[in-house]
Amino acid sequence: MSPAPPPPARGRPQAARAALIGHRIIEAAWGLLVDVGPEAFTIDALALRARASKQTIYARFAGKQPLLAAVLASRLRRILAAVEEGGPAPSPLAHLADLAARAVLALSEPEARLFDRLIDWIDNAEPASTQPTGTQPTRRAVYAGFHAAAEGHLAHFCARWQCRLEDLPAVAAFWVEGLVGHVRCAITDADGHRDWAHAYAAHFLRAQGWAGNGRAD
Repeated sequence: MSPAPPPPARGRPQAARAALIGHRIIEAAWGLLVDVGPEAFTIDALALRARASKQTIYARFAGKQPLLAAVLASRLRRILAAVEEGGPAPSPLAHLADLAARAVLALSEPEARLFDRLIDWIDNAEPASTQPTGTQPTRRAVYAGFHAAAEGHLAHFCARWQCRLEDLPAVAAFWVEGLVGHVRCAITDADGHRDWAHAYAAHFLRAQGWAGNGRAD
């Protein structure tokens, strides 16, 4: 007589299922943010949207602020993934113009504007007594992520085109700040962003001692 099958596992979900639940909560939280913004966001409304109990949510996130911080980190990963290197480029100018275009298009999406609002909400929700004077910890961390990604992209550019950029961290910071400044100030469509990205890349190359499609004499 064959042994009886083991009883079904009870207790906490397995790791894979738990990860799926966490992912569902974060995705539902982003959808709710798109609808109501961070100010009106509540755990009660999230529980309804995510089809999860408040107990399940609080078992993974201690409250609204850490939950929204996790949502922010998830969206940051998506933005950075959208700016990853594209296909082979025929010239240094085409390479940088394509990189700049992907960045400004990703950052100018309507949902990216909400991402910026969410940074402000999290920083303002942090008790002032825990913040270094005159700083915004979350915004600083997000920009550090952008700068690190830009350093990686520009290092790849240098390796691909056999060039050298002096003080790569500073150059990457200027690169990012130019892209973000354009997104904040420009009112244009996708074609306008691409045209600007081409001009921005051309100016950047000239500033680094390159001209057009090759090294300047």
